[in-house]
Amino acid sequence: MKSFALTTAILLLFLGTAEAKAQFVVKKADGSIVSIEGSEISFAPDADGVKWSIGDEYVEDNDLDNILFIRPILPKRPFDSSLYYGRSLLDENEQKAYDFMLAAFLGFAPDPDNPNAKRIAVNFTEAGIDITYEQLLTIGKYMQYDEPRLLMLQSIVPKGDATQMVSPPKTGPVGTVYYDARFFNVNTAYTIQTLNSAKIEVAASEILDKIEPDMNEAQKFRLIHDEFIKLVSYGGMSTGNSGTIEGAFIPNSLGVYAIVCQGYAKGLQYLCLRAGIPAIYVTGTANYNPPPVDHAWNMVKIDGEWYNVDATNDDPPTGATVQVRYEDFLQCNDDFLHDHTPGVTTAGTADSFPAFPETASQSYPLEETEYP
Repeated sequence: MKSFALTTAILLLFLGTAEAKAQFVVKKADGSIVSIEGSEISFAPDADGVKWSIGDEYVEDNDLDNILFIRPILPKRPFDSSLYYGRSLLDENEQKAYDFMLAAFLGFAPDPDNPNAKRIAVNFTEAGIDITYEQLLTIGKYMQYDEPRLLMLQSIVPKGDATQMVSPPKTGPVGTVYYDARFFNVNTAYTIQTLNSAKIEVAASEILDKIEPDMNEAQKFRLIHDEFIKLVSYGGMSTGNSGTIEGAFIPNSLGVYAIVCQGYAKGLQYLCLRAGIPAIYVTGTANYNPPPVDHAWNMVKIDGEWYNVDATNDDPPTGATVQVRYEDFLQCNDDFLHDHTPGVTTAGTADSFPAFPETASQSYPLEETEYP
């Protein structure tokens, strides 16, 4: 009954009482994942231990061996601000606007009374923040690289009206601006926001739960790196999710977590942020075999110093004898930048952040990242 003990500990820690109402994700032994909103979780001690039920759907299913785990779906909140590299490049007033926008994006919920609403309103006047249109463009650009969970956001370009295709004032402070949301009705929004978020939570947690309390930061990162690469496969170019954390943590119809380089970089970034490890999503070009191609990878901060990681290149081709390789693992700039160029696309346009942090002078010794 190990799974039962873990489940009970997680639930009681979250709920604080033996009976409460919340939103939960349940993973069953057959691999199915169910999100249950507003359901009641109850525990009743008896001679055999504890019986439980989840609303009407599971009230007759008290066989704990058929449940891998139950965990609460917590509201989406920003990570600690120190983990967002792009935010650190902004001035104090811009950081206030960044924080206000990010909370609005992550906390957005569809309005059942207005199912055709397609924009997220952000009222800077009400928040007492003076910010210009040009500043909003920079803030939005940085935010989309900092935060991989913006599943409800279609575009970071602000609009000046809730429905019309007009821009906010180009001079002076803006008041209320609107951002296109990624849905056309409440049902679509519910799927993206609730069930997909639950599936991402399940897959990511199954990796993060393997971290042991006595691991140092480098060991934690290597475990995250290795387990993530074992989970995913390169592919899915024809799907819209292959460059997102949805593609990284939600399997396709064949049961494969198929992603391209953006999906590797955003998936690894998400796991690091969840673990409290600063991670930057980097776009640029790779030149393994000329000519260069557009590419994405990460920078991560371990023991106070930055390193480069290319999880796409660390994932061997299907059928290889090893599951994980370390060709681009925790490398310093001298070892990494000979075939990677950050911040510039193959078209020569500037992309991502205007500058990146300096790395450690030497790559991190691989043997020092080994874990039991």
